[in-house]
Amino acid sequence: MKLALPLLASALLLATAMPGLADSSSSSSTAVDSTSNSAAAAAGSPSSAADTGVSNSNSNAAPGGKNVTARDPQTVLDALAADGYPGTLSKLDNGRPSIAVKVSGLNTYIDFYDCADDMTDCYTLLFNVSLDLKEGTTLDQANKWNSDQITGRVWLDKNNDPTLDFALSTFAGVPEDTFDQNLKLWDTKIGDFKDFFHF
Repeated sequence: MKLALPLLASALLLATAMPGLADSSSSSSTAVDSTSNSAAAAAGSPSSAADTGVSNSNSNAAPGGKNVTARDPQTVLDALAADGYPGTLSKLDNGRPSIAVKVSGLNTYIDFYDCADDMTDCYTLLFNVSLDLKEGTTLDQANKWNSDQITGRVWLDKNNDPTLDFALSTFAGVPEDTFDQNLKLWDTKIGDFKDFFHF
């Protein structure tokens, strides 16, 4: 009997303490759930992105058109043809892709730069055109042109004939409209170039 009384008292004490323990366990579990949900939302889990309407798409293609990129010469040819400038793709002696295209009445070239070692997977298009002048021009004239221009710089070859070039980096691709605007700018620059050097 003496042993039973302490056991009964211990059981009553334990029963009294149990609801508190249960509540504590429940709130601790709730706190963990709340923390993990906050972490998931901060990490941009699929469910939280869907709930907020956030799109994780990395596509930069222009609506209604494909991108033009130096990584794919055919996209450049297609964009040129669509603008009324049909071009011909060939390779230079070192394997560099080059497109010959007539712009503003002159034979111009679009060469592919920032390429892999095998001259594929390029990132930059270099538009260029040269004038064959009877007596060439001077460095002062070339510098005068360059001092007034932001796009389209001039350099002189060994005969002092000027070459105009203009670089367009496409990286993963630029929308066709962006390429079109740069092509129009190139056409305008060639006209100005011819006038400036009296061609």
